[in-house]
Amino acid sequence: MNFLKYKKSFAYLFLLIACFFNYFAQAKQYPEIQACSEAGFFPFEMRTTTGKWDGYEIALMTQFAKDSGRKIKMVDMKFDGLIPALIANKGCDVVVSAVGVNAEREKIVSFSLPTYQSAYAGIIRTTDVSKLTSFLDLNKKGIKIAVQQGTESAQYVKKYFTNTTILNFDDNSVPISAVITKKADVYIDDSVYASIAVKRKVGKISLLNPKIFPANQADDMAFVFRKSDTKFRDEFNGFFKKIQKNGELKKLQKSYFEEMDWVKDFPENK
Repeated sequence: MNFLKYKKSFAYLFLLIACFFNYFAQAKQYPEIQACSEAGFFPFEMRTTTGKWDGYEIALMTQFAKDSGRKIKMVDMKFDGLIPALIANKGCDVVVSAVGVNAEREKIVSFSLPTYQSAYAGIIRTTDVSKLTSFLDLNKKGIKIAVQQGTESAQYVKKYFTNTTILNFDDNSVPISAVITKKADVYIDDSVYASIAVKRKVGKISLLNPKIFPANQADDMAFVFRKSDTKFRDEFNGFFKKIQKNGELKKLQKSYFEEMDWVKDFPENK
């Protein structure tokens, strides 16, 4: 009887040890995190001419990697290729690229807690401010609206701006140039990105009044994980909750969205 009791105790202890090491192994997945992103989406993901990465979400993921004892490798790729690369496990462990949370994406990937919220905004030529003042001015034949393909804003424009010509671009900087050079009348995208683009091109472009856009509520953006990586995702979520609580997140957001010291490292191209 004592021998059986000893065997059961040993088996129980062995099970506890196995569970501990299994948890530890899963919690420390990806000793070097390959974080995939599309650079150029100010101030979330940016890259200098020398290749240095910066941005609100880059800083978030970099701090998470540091706190969890990991290295981080940033991988630059086109936006519409990010989620396919993640799902196929082709050099991508997490997507860090201001990805909007929606039901369609949630069928195939897992999202972190929301890293930020933002609505939609429109960029127009400053000379057209008095011409485009309502939704009816925008949603009519002859108006060309630029979007970045694969984004939430592209889906939004397709749904609501049914009378316009929609121009799809695979880069997030080309649509701004298209507006300035009169190849497009409007560029619709994230409101934070749009407002900073206007500040960086003073006089050339202006923001449309966001109130003229239909169903323009703030939506969540988050980091994207594979469905199978629940431990990895939950570990990041734990980190995110910690910096929410201790005030570090608020300081980080103030740095990138209000103080904007990063601008000095990203001079505007004339």
